[in-house]
Amino acid sequence: MSGDLHIHAENLNILNFSLNNFYLDLPNNLFGAEKISFYQLSVNNIKGILSDITQGQLSFSFYGGTGVVTYNIEDLRSKPPVSFNMQVNNINISKLIHDLNEEIYVSGFLNAEGKGSFNKDQPQLDIVFESRKKSGVKQVMNFGAIKVISSLSGSPVKSFGTSDFPYSIIKGRAIINDGYLTIEGRAGRKGEQDILIKKGLFKGINLFIDRRFNSIKIDDLQRRIMHAVETMKK
Repeated sequence: MSGDLHIHAENLNILNFSLNNFYLDLPNNLFGAEKISFYQLSVNNIKGILSDITQGQLSFSFYGGTGVVTYNIEDLRSKPPVSFNMQVNNINISKLIHDLNEEIYVSGFLNAEGKGSFNKDQPQLDIVFESRKKSGVKQVMNFGAIKVISSLSGSPVKSFGTSDFPYSIIKGRAIINDGYLTIEGRAGRKGEQDILIKKGLFKGINLFIDRRFNSIKIDDLQRRIMHAVETMKK
C-alpha cells in the first residue's frame, strides 16, 4: 500500500457498532480501536494489520480472553461486504454474562471459534463454543442462569432452590442470521433434545435445547429473557 494517510476518530458509528478511539495509519498498514461496542457487549484493545486494501488480521481482547480475526472485504463501496473467521480463547464467562444481565451468574471459562459477515445491518454469525476447566475456578451457575437458558426453548423451569448449581461442560453452536438466533446443544443428546449444559458429577441440572424449536427472533428472545429475569425476582 502507498500513501501517507493518518485518521483518528474519537467516536465512530458503523451500522450497529460504536467505535472508540479508532485509528488508521496507512504508511505502516495499521488500524485499531480502544473499544468496539455492540448492544451491551464490548471488544477491547483492537489492533489490526492490513495485508492489502481488502484483507487483514486483527487481535483483540474479549472479557479476559484473547482473540484473532482474519477478514476479507469483497469489494470497496460505501457499505462493503466483509467476511471473517475468528477464534477467541479463555473468555471469562462471569464477566461476559454480567454485562448482559446482573441477575445472571455463570462462572468458568469458554473458548469459541467461527465465521461471519457484515453484509447487512445485522451481523451474520456462526460460532461454536465450549467451556474449559481451569484450576481453582468453579464451574457453577445460579438459578437465574438456568431460568434464562431454559427460556431459549420456550420451556422455562420453575424455581427449585437458590444455591449455585455445578456444571461439567457447556458446549454448543450459535447462529445469527436475518435477525434470528439458532442455538444447538453439543454436550449430548436425549431424544429430540440436545444438551447445551451438562450437570456436574453429583449435583446440578442438564439444560436442553429442543432441536425442533431452537430458532427464535432476537427481539422475541430479549423479551423472553426480560420476562424470565422479572419473574425470578418475585
